[in-house]
Amino acid sequence: MYNEITAIRYENATDDELPDGSHIDIQEASGLAIVRLRKGYASPLLCTQLTEMSRPMHECARWVQDWDGTPDRAHQPVEGRHIASARWELRPPTDLPDGLACIPIERPGEIVWFIRVGEARPELVDEMNRILERIVGDGLWRQRWVSGDQSA
Repeated sequence: MYNEITAIRYENATDDELPDGSHIDIQEASGLAIVRLRKGYASPLLCTQLTEMSRPMHECARWVQDWDGTPDRAHQPVEGRHIASARWELRPPTDLPDGLACIPIERPGEIVWFIRVGEARPELVDEMNRILERIVGDGLWRQRWVSGDQSA
């Protein structure tokens, strides 16, 4: 079932709030995603801007959730379906406008988040990219640029 993601939030979390050995925890429900990033691995500014910049993509249903109710599905092994591509990429400060910790670059079948060096640690970026391969690559979240397009 395709759901518009009505709320997405990125926030910092402490070690005891995350699964052992993980820098990221994604909590999903129908139409909701909370992305918790290990404090000290992602800046508060990055969390705020990811939340603010993601909101319009979801509010206008450019990205939808293919919800099946499976708990903890974002952390399951990648199936390798290659439906679409998403990744974070650390970039030097000169690649982003002043004051921005991140900026999304989106085109059909792909989204790349440029993250300013210093706003996220490389270990966090690597883990996020593995999770995005699962979420976007396997079609748990789908890009839908045409309103009403259920094929995503």
